Amino acid sequence: MKIKLTVRPVTIGERSLFMVAVPQRVTGTKRVRKYFGTPSEAQSYIENLWTKGYVHADFRENGEASTGTLTYWTEKFLAELYNRGKLPTWNKARLILRNRLCQHLGWRPINSITRDDIMGWQNTVNGSEHNKANHQRYVRWFFRWCVEEIEDSPITRSPMRTIKRIHPGHINPVLLTPPEFSLCLQYAEANHVQLLAWLCLGGFHGIRTEEIIRMDWHHLDWKNGYIHVLNPKAVKGWRPRHIKMSEGLRRHVEPVALPSGLILPGKTSMVVQLRLHRLRETMLEDAGIKEWPKNTLRHSFKSYHEALNGSHAETQHEMGHSNPHMTRYGYGTDTAGGFFVTKELAEEWFAL
Repeated sequence: MKIKLTVRPVTIGERSLFMVAVPQRVTGTKRVRKYFGTPSEAQSYIENLWTKGYVHADFRENGEASTGTLTYWTEKFLAELYNRGKLPTWNKARLILRNRLCQHLGWRPINSITRDDIMGWQNTVNGSEHNKANHQRYVRWFFRWCVEEIEDSPITRSPMRTIKRIHPGHINPVLLTPPEFSLCLQYAEANHVQLLAWLCLGGFHGIRTEEIIRMDWHHLDWKNGYIHVLNPKAVKGWRPRHIKMSEGLRRHVEPVALPSGLILPGKTSMVVQLRLHRLRETMLEDAGIKEWPKNTLRHSFKSYHEALNGSHAETQHEMGHSNPHMTRYGYGTDTAGGFFVTKELAEEWFAL
């Protein structure tokens, strides 16, 4: 819907005035009525709003070209992410940019948005420091894309450039204990082959969910004893890797493995993630496990594998990290689950 600001003659008492009604989507707070003594004063007020960027140029009567609203460029950004195939990233960006940022500032021309506008929106974000940092990270990425990657950029500088980054403190990840993992395996064996394969590939080998979604059953080379992760996470520095198959994977998955097809079938990555989430919730309820944050299987694998082998380099290769610092400091530690991960516990884990 286009906004058209007009000057209307009104009579208040014995005075003849000229009114401009400014709607909420222009003021950002509530509808405002402004009164002036002459038509020229009222028209100057409207022109002043246009100059400040509070009224999108598409709303002007003369139809001048505009730089586009924040919503317009957000949709362009999301469409590019979707076309690149980054569906998990696209989904998170959609929630933050379209559903949250654009609700506050979407009607504004992108070149009128200031640091104070972003700070005001940022103060409305609730949740943990990690959640706030994620919101800031996606918005920073969006404005950097507008400045650096668009040929005819609508803005010359990002309004995020002088906003201090949020650095959340380190939170120890949640680790599964061997008995908890055993309950999960028992449930999956009795109910769902795909869930069982996901648990074993993540728990015994630390393979990412995004990588398992891209894996076919023939990537599990039962004859030669190797797992071929040929489609790794699409991040710079990650490469395909070939992992020696564990006895735990053979023990649980080989008897029920399918001859071909995707390990986690689904029309899109998002469909698979949602289906997997529903299966996991049912499994956790059955096993009586209350916490399962993101990457729980990878955090658990890292801690137990490192305790068993005492080698950062071997664990780094298994997990597909490009540098040892990510393996050593980015994932679970010896006491990450609130208990000390000993070699005996690690042996129990991989013997399940």
